[in-house]
Amino acid sequence: MPLPPLASVEQARSLLQLNTAYHQAKLLHTAVELGLFEMLAGGPSTVDEVRQKLSLAHPLATDFLDALVAVGLLEADDGPPRSYRNSATATAFLVPGAPEYLGGSVLQHARKHYHVWAGLTTALREGEAGSGAEAHGPEAYPQHYADLERARQIMAHFDTFTTFTADEPRAPRRLGPVPLLRRHRRRARKPGDPPGTGPPAPVGHGLRPTGAGAAV
Repeated sequence: MPLPPLASVEQARSLLQLNTAYHQAKLLHTAVELGLFEMLAGGPSTVDEVRQKLSLAHPLATDFLDALVAVGLLEADDGPPRSYRNSATATAFLVPGAPEYLGGSVLQHARKHYHVWAGLTTALREGEAGSGAEAHGPEAYPQHYADLERARQIMAHFDTFTTFTADEPRAPRRLGPVPLLRRHRRRARKPGDPPGTGPPAPVGHGLRPTGAGAAV
């Protein structure tokens, strides 16, 4: 019986890259959460200076910075000592206060959406929402966003997209990688409306892992 032809190496490489794409996402998320790009906006720093300024204790800090160089978010000078600076991409999009800052959306994905997507298998099997109004009732969002810091975070996330759509009013845009998550488009809730109506739900709600750790 003849053997099937070998699969393309390029196809295998593409699949492996897809399988580990979250590595790159977490590099980006962690760097923004730490405030690395904001710190380097003041000028290049060595790994020891980065450790001190950001209070990093892990011995793999150098590997972390070199990985950010590999994905194009940092640049490095060999020195000695080796120093790191923001790439042009990081300067344009990841330094707070930049006109086209994307960090608000990055932070929202790091804090919420990354964990929501981690529960996709469970959500598909159980068929029930673990967050939002579907899971916690119609008052879930008012209670969630009574915290002004949470409200600021979600507005910074939305501002990321309104900035670009304002510049390109005629360009069709798809927000989100695949249409797996229902996007709720509801008008503002009024007295007498049935439960569950209200303002749009943030992207990613509705597929939250259930259990003690689930949150709005």
